[in-house]
Amino acid sequence: FEELKANPGIRKLVFEYSFDMDKRIATFKKTMDKLRMLFPIVQPARKIPLDLEVYPYYPPNCYIFCINE
Repeated sequence: FEELKANPGIRKLVFEYSFDMDKRIATFKKTMDKLRMLFPIVQPARKIPLDLEVYPYYPPNCYIFCINE
């Protein structure tokens, strides 16, 4: 996602974001901001506490839904 300059024609994307490798909420926010530049609708499946520094909860993942229609 970090290297994409524009949406390459992707209409729908669902993926699992994992906090296993990088627990920092700032990294999650950066990823979400980038996705919002590529897709009009970006919705995580669960509420992520953006006011924390690291993600302390189990399970350490969240599904992200992106729609470009």
